[in-house]
Amino acid sequence: MITSNGHLRELISERDKRVRIRLERKPRGMMTAVTHGLASECPVIHGEDEDDWDALAGAVLLDLQPCGPVETLLAERIALLMWRLRRVTRFEVAATAATRTAAWKVTALHGDFHGPTTDEVMATTCLPTGRDLRKIQRFEAHLDRCRSRALGELLELQQRRRV
Repeated sequence: MITSNGHLRELISERDKRVRIRLERKPRGMMTAVTHGLASECPVIHGEDEDDWDALAGAVLLDLQPCGPVETLLAERIALLMWRLRRVTRFEVAATAATRTAAWKVTALHGDFHGPTTDEVMATTCLPTGRDLRKIQRFEAHLDRCRSRALGELLELQQRRRV
């Protein structure tokens, strides 16, 4: 059974309603990471394109061809985890760009208007700052493990069904 895009949107809409109800019960400061950051429970956050999410989710469901509610749930989870992994990559790129910009500003403030050498830039700005880097690595590893586990479960269910 392949889930249609309309059915997928309906399932996502129901899940989003449950998420919003849970979020309304949390203190205001606790909602920032959950509603706007890497750990957002909503699939699409500010700055992301809902059509891109729909295309990815539809492609994953089409590719995995889930049969039944359990397989469909696992396939949707895999799509969401893949989407979040893309978000982590975008966060890493943004953090690296911010670090690089800060390094160039510091260099300009010290009177070296020619800018640092390529080697200096690479040595100081090729990665985000320590805190951001640890956050990125930890979250990316977590998402990848979850995606791998869900894919393994789905493939196991599909194999059992075929036997």
